[in-house]
Amino acid sequence: MSTIVQPGLLRSDDVSLTNFSENVPRVTAQRVYDVRNGAQQDDWRQGVKNLQRVVRDAEADGQPLRAMGTAWSFSPCAMTDGYAVNVLPLSRVLQVWSAGDLEDPSELGAVVLAQAGARVGAVNDFLMSKARSLRTMGGRGGQTIGGAALTGSHGSQIDQRPIPDQIRGVHLIGRGGESLWIEAASRPLVTAAWAQREGMELVRDDDLLNAVVVSVGCFGLVHAV
Repeated sequence: MSTIVQPGLLRSDDVSLTNFSENVPRVTAQRVYDVRNGAQQDDWRQGVKNLQRVVRDAEADGQPLRAMGTAWSFSPCAMTDGYAVNVLPLSRVLQVWSAGDLEDPSELGAVVLAQAGARVGAVNDFLMSKARSLRTMGGRGGQTIGGAALTGSHGSQIDQRPIPDQIRGVHLIGRGGESLWIEAASRPLVTAAWAQREGMELVRDDDLLNAVVVSVGCFGLVHAV
């Protein structure tokens, strides 16, 4: 049975976990959080607050924390007997920017902010409605965009950039629930004013961005890319 922790955040205890293919041994997690946005999924900022609460709970209880999406991987790396967070309900492609929020206003419409739980196929569907698409993807579209990026997913097109190389910025929830926007200093995307308005610390560092986008969740919980 699930317990409501706060709006959009549910908690279940003693949950059996395995991957999508069910070919790895099951592990019982002490606690699994289902994280949603607020107000029928329209309030993405409540989703951020819920991720922050999960991080703080895990730290206060001294528990390891792993994020899970579709559990598409054949690896048991997302399995834990501590706390897990299901980000699948964080599935929106967010239209949050105006031209003034971007360092280069001409990029408006050329970049989108996708929550980590959005499936790759859904992101492509949204982009196709704008006459755009991802440059390449893996063999299927069922993975989450966050999971596909952070595990270094790639397709068979060796002359096209894989998903991690298509990411311009990462919204990360780190220690203590800190909210960070990480992007490349050599190719900045958002303005400092936008990051400040959304309560994010703006970090511009090429090496850090490159590390975060293939970090398998080691830097914290990814809200959006």
